Amino acid sequence: MRNAFKLLFEGVKNRESHLVLSYNNNGMINQEEILNIGSSVLGKGYKCDLQSREYIHSKMGRSDEYQLDVNELIISYKKV
Repeated sequence: MRNAFKLLFEGVKNRESHLVLSYNNNGMINQEEILNIGSSVLGKGYKCDLQSREYIHSKMGRSDEYQLDVNELIISYKKV
């Protein structure tokens, strides 16, 4: 999974593109690690903006636990 994010950020940098990424705290790697990969690949040529949203995710009866508290991190990288 780490390599997939590294490849994503490398593609953004190579194309001099912008990126908006939404990732929740129940993902396969933690949000801090995504930020570390982004900053190491993109460097100072990109401005990072973070927003966080809390919500309740419904599991629609797929387990004994019907709801899950989720923290969604919205990360945007803009070429400067």
